[in-house]
Amino acid sequence: MKLAATIATFLLSSLPGVVFADGYPFCHDTHEVLGDSLQLTLSESQVLEVSSNGMLTFTKQQRTLLRKFYANIPTKIRVISSTFNDGLDTREPNPVDCIWTSPAHVGITLGEKTDAGGWTFETEPDSWPMLRISPEGDIYSRGTKITKDAAITLIRSAKKTNRCNEPPHVAVTLPPPYREPHKAKINDAVKKLLNELIEIGKSHNVVVHRCW
Repeated sequence: MKLAATIATFLLSSLPGVVFADGYPFCHDTHEVLGDSLQLTLSESQVLEVSSNGMLTFTKQQRTLLRKFYANIPTKIRVISSTFNDGLDTREPNPVDCIWTSPAHVGITLGEKTDAGGWTFETEPDSWPMLRISPEGDIYSRGTKITKDAAITLIRSAKKTNRCNEPPHVAVTLPPPYREPHKAKINDAVKKLLNELIEIGKSHNVVVHRCW
């Protein structure tokens, strides 16, 4: 059930169910945050920011609302795409996550503290993804929009990590899909693009894989 918050562009939601013990608190099948969350509607510029570098700068209005829940909310936070989930290394206590749930929405988790410390936030970009794909199918690398050919060049030139027995890896962040039926073709185009990049990687012994 969703209840309108004090500002029309925000929704407070609560979804019961299983939480990921070793991953972020969302379901990658439904793209919904598991547990209580505050949903924010993104502007076009914010969608571009999230798509290009995985970060979100809150508007003044959004930050004012978020301070009602988190007095120490930062001005900018890392965004986790709901299209992939996996195990996590040890995290800071009392983490607050920003989950990209649809192209124009994120969910801010409203959890309970696990200790007496303050809330913690991820405020630095994730260096893992080499490529990011926007909801409209544009490709970005390290915050810069690039062509498909440039993305292919990055994959072909990928270097091995310290794990010398493994092939090079290229991580790709996918956007959450549009939920409107008339935009299904856009979602299909994004999936097709990812599959093409995966196949190109295979032909050059490079593992192209999804990440958040």
